[in-house]
Amino acid sequence: MTKLAKARKDVGKTQEAVAYDAGMSKNGYRKLERDEVKDPHIPTIYGVSRAVNCDPHEIDEFKGALARFEHSGHRVSDEPPSVHSVGEVIAEERRSKPSAKELAESLGVELPDLEATRQKYDESEFRPDMELFDAIALVAKQQMEISKRLEAMEIKIDQVMEKVGT
Repeated sequence: MTKLAKARKDVGKTQEAVAYDAGMSKNGYRKLERDEVKDPHIPTIYGVSRAVNCDPHEIDEFKGALARFEHSGHRVSDEPPSVHSVGEVIAEERRSKPSAKELAESLGVELPDLEATRQKYDESEFRPDMELFDAIALVAKQQMEISKRLEAMEIKIDQVMEKVGT
């Protein structure tokens, strides 16, 4: 278990909660925790460190990046205000993502009324072999379109984080 994973568990948070608090994607945080990111950006380091309530210098996964940063003539302080505010802005941006309904509307996709579909099924108005299959396939296709759009939004946020971190 990495020190970052231990620090997260010590504060009783899930990976998703730490990612959310740090203003980053869940996948990005998971990669950090598995030590797959060899040179995390300083804002990421501080966002995650705050989320797990730990000094960034105590987390092995961050030591190399912190050493390179300090070697380049920068000083790492305990509480850089600009990094803190950037993390808050990004976390707020993630919280303000559109709902599935709003996203579907923006894509011009009509989501089926699941309650009406469920009721039709309960009342056996469906021909089980085709109508239900068609409804499920339509919902699955729309969910994939929504997932792709959400993933694209996360990539854009991650790109902003990379630019801010350099």
